[in-house]
Amino acid sequence: MFSVIIKNRNENENNIFKSIKKFCRRKSFYIDNIDDNGIKFYVIRIENYKYVDWREIEFFLGRTLGKVIFEDDFIITEEVGIDQFNTSDYDNKLTQNGIGYILKKLYTNKFNSIITLIDFRGRFIDYANIIAKYSHKFKVITNRIDFYSEFSEKIAYNYGNSVIVTPIVNNLDENNLVICPDCNSYTFLENLNIPIISSGKANQSLVYSNFQNDEIKYIEDYIPKGIDIHRFKSALYSCCNIKSIGDCIPKYCYIAGKRVFIDDIFLKIFNA
Repeated sequence: MFSVIIKNRNENENNIFKSIKKFCRRKSFYIDNIDDNGIKFYVIRIENYKYVDWREIEFFLGRTLGKVIFEDDFIITEEVGIDQFNTSDYDNKLTQNGIGYILKKLYTNKFNSIITLIDFRGRFIDYANIIAKYSHKFKVITNRIDFYSEFSEKIAYNYGNSVIVTPIVNNLDENNLVICPDCNSYTFLENLNIPIISSGKANQSLVYSNFQNDEIKYIEDYIPKGIDIHRFKSALYSCCNIKSIGDCIPKYCYIAGKRVFIDDIFLKIFNA
């Protein structure tokens, strides 16, 4: 369950909202309750944006506070705890899918990839599992040596692959690809001239990040106008447990503010 906050625009709304009855009305906003085929969320329609009582909305949000999506141009007072929904779970899933797609194409084309995963805190082992499927030898830079040492033993047993586990950052420029899901935390990546992949939106200009897929089949009628598609899909994935949304291969990502197809990453590695 999550909540969506939008401006009231009934006359232009999607089909799903034309057919439902108003669940509740307050002084300056309406509340709709969507519950259909496992898709559950509240829609809070702001009647008069200038005079809305954000504290009243915050009170109503209750258990969905922290699971809220609103239009990007909304300015919500800092005194209330209403923030945009954190899409990190869905971002990580799409990034993993994109990496798997790229590495599989390299593997199929008999390209011997040299890859390093940077995971100092041991939070991204799902990435390591994907790399292990398509790379005979790769490195993990981490402070969780004990955690990844056990992982490397399992990989050697299951795939016959070798994993180097070290806390030392060196020779990154010898790789074909560096994967650092939380790259915004580290400045040492800024001068590398090889592809770097991160999750979410990277602040660094030479990093591929923000992997997305705009496919909205089956959910188009549920997306309120003015709401970011990626953020809405993320809420369905994380809050409604509709995991099938995370099964898609992202079609594109961003680097230095420009949108590029993920096949371009494959070609950059393959033709280097």
